[in-house]
Amino acid sequence: IPLSGCGVFNVNAANRIKKAPQGGTVKISTNRWLSFHHMVFDALAERPDVTVQVDFLEQGHKGAKKRIVIPAGTDVQSLLDSNGYAGFLYLASKLGTVPVE
Repeated sequence: IPLSGCGVFNVNAANRIKKAPQGGTVKISTNRWLSFHHMVFDALAERPDVTVQVDFLEQGHKGAKKRIVIPAGTDVQSLLDSNGYAGFLYLASKLGTVPVE
């Protein structure tokens, strides 16, 4: 079964986290997607030594580019809402953002 574009984005993000060097930082940039699938958080839970930096557009396909950093060692379960979801804006409310130039 072919994956959607969003599915490919999430599979690639999870794989990059899983394959990151010890203590590394995974940089992810998107102008299209607004959230991670749970598989990305599962990968982060397996790799607590990895930092993830996400650059995204605050309004989906438009708006200012923002950056979220999920530091190594973060309890990823604390980042999910009560439905097990964490869109980038929700993550930004928990972690803060910085503008990207």
